[in-house]
Amino acid sequence: MDKARFRFPRQKDQKDLLPTPASFSPADAISRVAYHPDHSPEGTRRSMENQLLLLQRTFGGRPEILLWHALAISYLRRDTPHTRKAAELFFKIWDEQAEWMATNLNGRWLISALQTFADHGRNAEEIRCGSVGYVYGSLIKIYECEIASAYDRKPTTGPFRGGAVPGLFEFQPGDDILFNLNTLVAAQGEHAGPAGYALGSLMAQVKASQSVFERTDALATDRADAFFAFAGKRRSG
Repeated sequence: MDKARFRFPRQKDQKDLLPTPASFSPADAISRVAYHPDHSPEGTRRSMENQLLLLQRTFGGRPEILLWHALAISYLRRDTPHTRKAAELFFKIWDEQAEWMATNLNGRWLISALQTFADHGRNAEEIRCGSVGYVYGSLIKIYECEIASAYDRKPTTGPFRGGAVPGLFEFQPGDDILFNLNTLVAAQGEHAGPAGYALGSLMAQVKASQSVFERTDALATDRADAFFAFAGKRRSG
């Protein structure tokens, strides 16, 4: 709870490196290519000048809109005098180029965008969509890291009967857990405007990847009563 009260580090001395939202054209920023510096920052990411340099190295050679989108998010992760300006820029990008952004951002930046909708959303739908999408994406990151560190673990199709969390047992691949989760998550984007584009794109990337959803479906193929993660109840015949 202490962390919850101070989630945004207070940095009142940060410079304003953002473009002016009123004159910023997201369409033009798609056509321009971001500058790629030839050196790394000498200090830490606490300084927004260093953060901008890191982002330029990340997005250099790619459409400039990606750089400004990431920088706006970086400001919105901090409590600075420029929060309102950063939010205005972030939402202008998504309001005018939601489909392009959802198509061109990778999973990492889609999750960052959804977290920003959760923290700074303009209405309940955006906040709910962003919150659910952020948790959805973050838990995938967590379990993928855990799997990568457990090479000796073998998949099983039998019911899970034990575990570290009391009361969570008797589920197995092909149960409706993942399908119900995807249904609930997808529903949050239905009336969420640009946040819904971000969430839908993240779910599409998960569906097309070697994720727990795909792996669970593969384990459940021998069950006639299985629920597939995105398709629901398996059809007989």
